[in-house]
This record gives sequence, C-alpha cells and structure tokens, in this order.
Amino acid sequence: MRFAKEEQFVRWLKRKTSARARGMRLGIGDDAALIVPSAGNELIVTNDMSIEGIHFSRRLHPPEAI
Repeated sequence: MRFAKEEQFVRWLKRKTSARARGMRLGIGDDAALIVPSAGNELIVTNDMSIEGIHFSRRLHPPEAI
C-alpha cells in the first residue's frame, strides 16, 4: 500500500488500530503510542517516514545517515 502523504498513512493506521487495544495506555497520535507490555513497564512506539526529496537527498546524505 502506498501513501502520498504521511497524514494519509496516519488516518489509515488509526482505522486499523482499536482505541481500546489491550495494554495501550495512550493511543496513536501523530507519531507515537504508549503501550504497557508488562506490569510496571511502559514503551513508547514510534515510526516516521523518511522520503527522498522531502526529508533527505541522496546527493547530500549517505545511506548510513538516513
């Protein structure tokens, strides 16, 4: 599946994710969610797109920097 804009991906992900998923303390926002994998532990899960020509340029950025 391809998305032209990050906002489209976030909307798609929100539709696929239950707002009341077990272990999720704070649901999906723009770039992260807070989950509780086990008692006394919290984990922030994040993901962001990195798109050539918008976030980086192959001419200026080596692969290991991206």
